[in-house]
Amino acid sequence: MSSCLTNLLAPPAEKSFVMRSPLSTFFVLFVLLITAGCGQASDTTQQFENLPKVQKGGLKFVAGFEQGQVNAQAARRPILLFFTADWCTYCHQMEDDAFRDPRVQSLANQFTCIMIDADAEPQVCQRYSVTGFPTIKLFSPTGQALQTLKGKQTSEQLLQGMNAALQRFAWLDGASKKLR
Repeated sequence: MSSCLTNLLAPPAEKSFVMRSPLSTFFVLFVLLITAGCGQASDTTQQFENLPKVQKGGLKFVAGFEQGQVNAQAARRPILLFFTADWCTYCHQMEDDAFRDPRVQSLANQFTCIMIDADAEPQVCQRYSVTGFPTIKLFSPTGQALQTLKGKQTSEQLLQGMNAALQRFAWLDGASKKLR
């Protein structure tokens, strides 16, 4: 608990003549809680925009698995994990070709795109059994596998994989809503 809040809730010192009624304490707490949210993103789209991003070709990726996963869950958007490495020639070719296709860029807006640098986040590669690059894995926001694309993909191959993942996600999401 912050020291300001602790001081506010603490009983007055013995020599203090300040009287705090329960109503005034409630009012001060209410104002603190309301203003504590100021400056934070009001919706998940704005939260996504505030995350650090990396531009690869024409796509913007959240840098870092944990941040991207939290955002995808909050936004209820499927996840596109792009496993890459600086030394990967085919990764750079795919970034320069498939990721610059306007159709891929448009479809990518329906995903939370997360870049996984194999050298910076090897534990994520191990978690998802990725040993070759580039690899794209598509998941639901809850982590259900939707599609895996291994190796360099053309625009058409990437579009097919992304569309298949979105269809599967829509089916899974619809089925889960029926069960509720």
